[in-house]
Amino acid sequence: MKILIIISVVFIIIAFHLNAKDDVILSNKISSPISFVQQPFDVLHYDVTADFTKAPLRDMSGVCRITLRWLEKSDTNKFYFHLRSLNVDSAFYEGIKVLPVEVGTTQSATYHYEIDYQPQVLKDTVIITIYYSGHMTSEPGNPSWGGVLSQNGILFAMGVGFYNNYVSSTQHWMPCYDHPSDKATFHGKFIVQAGKTVASIGTLTRHFQGSNTDEFEWTHNFPCSTYLYTFAVADYVPVSISEGEPPVIVYSRPSDTTKVKSVFHLLPRTIKAFENRFGKYPFEKAGYVITPIGSMEHETMISYDKSYLDTCYVRKDTLNMVGAHELAHQWFGDYVTCLDFRDAWLNEGFATFCESLWLEELLGWDNYLTRQQSFIEQYISYYAGREGVFPLYDFPRVKPSSNYPVTIYFKGAAVLGMLRYELGDSIFFGAIREYLDRLALGNSTTDTLEKIFEEYSGKDLRRFFQLWVLMPGWPILEIHETVSEYNNNVDVYIVQIDSLTHLLYENLPLEMKIEYVNDSIEYRMISINGLVTTIKLNPEIKIRRISYNNGPTLRTLAEIRTSIVRVDEISNITSNILVYPNPANNYVRLLLKDIYVKANLKIYNSLCEEVKELNFETEKNNEMKLIDVSDIPSGVYFIVVYSGKNTDTVRISIQH
Repeated sequence: MKILIIISVVFIIIAFHLNAKDDVILSNKISSPISFVQQPFDVLHYDVTADFTKAPLRDMSGVCRITLRWLEKSDTNKFYFHLRSLNVDSAFYEGIKVLPVEVGTTQSATYHYEIDYQPQVLKDTVIITIYYSGHMTSEPGNPSWGGVLSQNGILFAMGVGFYNNYVSSTQHWMPCYDHPSDKATFHGKFIVQAGKTVASIGTLTRHFQGSNTDEFEWTHNFPCSTYLYTFAVADYVPVSISEGEPPVIVYSRPSDTTKVKSVFHLLPRTIKAFENRFGKYPFEKAGYVITPIGSMEHETMISYDKSYLDTCYVRKDTLNMVGAHELAHQWFGDYVTCLDFRDAWLNEGFATFCESLWLEELLGWDNYLTRQQSFIEQYISYYAGREGVFPLYDFPRVKPSSNYPVTIYFKGAAVLGMLRYELGDSIFFGAIREYLDRLALGNSTTDTLEKIFEEYSGKDLRRFFQLWVLMPGWPILEIHETVSEYNNNVDVYIVQIDSLTHLLYENLPLEMKIEYVNDSIEYRMISINGLVTTIKLNPEIKIRRISYNNGPTLRTLAEIRTSIVRVDEISNITSNILVYPNPANNYVRLLLKDIYVKANLKIYNSLCEEVKELNFETEKNNEMKLIDVSDIPSGVYFIVVYSGKNTDTVRISIQH
């Protein structure tokens, strides 16, 4: 049995490396989810006819006519299309029968079909027709999210997968060049059993009712990435929320119409709030369809999770944060789409940040700050540990991460909030409008976003994007206060602890809230630079407490650890050494206010027995030394630093 297991593991490893090798080879000619390769063709339009008369079963047949323009003509050119689990029955290139060649394995991220360029067709723009049929599937694994699903009598498509290696999942129901970089217009003719309704993207241009079947034709004349196409088949009825500009319509089952009217009734106001920030809503309708799982920002026909609808209705929650989030995607992700999925944070970070903007519009600035703070706290305290610590751009996708880790949502929103503070509202929102206008109906990258913001603001933002977008982690600030009971003086030492990036954050804004004993409050915005930032407070009124990242202006993405030492209560602490944390665990940090030349450090226990010794030198004031005390038993100790004729002593408690 062990031999069989070993052989199986070997084959799995070999298969993995072969698939990885396939992807490397194929990536030289076809874009992958995390790479972009310029193609010799540009898809202009998809016209699909899909027979879903067996719905909610996933068996179907269809024909897809793909209009493309050759950007360059060469006998070696090929047209690539993706199709998973379905069978290619036949294919035609401008009426010429061709044989699509299957390339790669289904485990490969770039698995696809190829059709040769036909030089005898003397046209730049051609139509390739593909007949196909079979059983539609969803992404492999459990849970399965992307692709085509059938649940609770509803047949529906989700445009991306969370755990598949190819991300974009429209290839589970129609042949297409399934990569976000190539946008095309769309026409879909869906044939279903009589009495069923099909919701899809664009405008319903035709509804034909036959004796046994109904036909729904949806037309979307805006270039759209294929992962934003969708359909949903059920006994839906359209619920009109607003007939304004744009019209807001929600497709739901008859039993859910009352819930829909309640939960979605503020959505027209959400649209206006975002229009005031970003410009006119970019498409012909704002559509939603209630599906068993979701939610997903399909262009003009957002899939909306039924369980969330139920929860909001029970709680009488009309804020509809999921609806607002997915609506924001119509600007960020749909109107302007990431070039490939390395930049998925451009979609999710902006949409999550827009949740805070919606709260600001409806409930005021304090609620904006509270939402931003919740993103920061949840990211640092929970999700970073659960998913791993990684950059917003080009993040890892293997478990415990995924194609859509929470990091790109919550950290992305926090970073955008800090960029808003950095630039100010006028420039920040002006730069967003410039970004959307310049890239309208096109694609973007992190570099493009940075350049447009730099051009609009006149500021060099390279360091900002490097630290917050391209590097992992966040600043960790250890804040130590020394308080004098006699003269009210407070010295604050803010130390940047070494992070994953091994870089120090510069001009890091942090807001202090100072509360005095007479109940007055003062706020101070400080800028943190270098290893140690020192702030001296000499107030006339005694300070009751100081809190950090707790003001009316900003929430900084930072982890803050504080400790307080009352210097008048500890008689043997000297003015030249600051020690923290105190009590310490495995390590203690010494902040040395003076320069120490050939210093000797000794640690003594309460019986004056030496337990540790080391030598060191410092080069500047306020230099920090990290001392390992993990080998010292718990108890009270004295740290003594000898430098020439000077001796400095500080007491410390060690608790393991």
